[in-house]
Amino acid sequence: EGSRLFVFSDGVYELQKETGGMFSLEELCVYLGRYVSSGLSGMNELANALRKVQGREAFEDDFSLLAVDL
Repeated sequence: EGSRLFVFSDGVYELQKETGGMFSLEELCVYLGRYVSSGLSGMNELANALRKVQGREAFEDDFSLLAVDL
């Protein structure tokens, strides 16, 4: 109870970063931890934050992200 489970496709973390290089699964895990710790909960907020990582609006790959609160 009180946990959050994230289920996502590879397109959520295989982002070409605006600063160069690829965003990794490990970086996404750290990012999600900080996101949850900050008290944010909206999936739109999270998707918009990841858009900023890549520096553009559209995602190149599939972007499927689900959060389940337990």
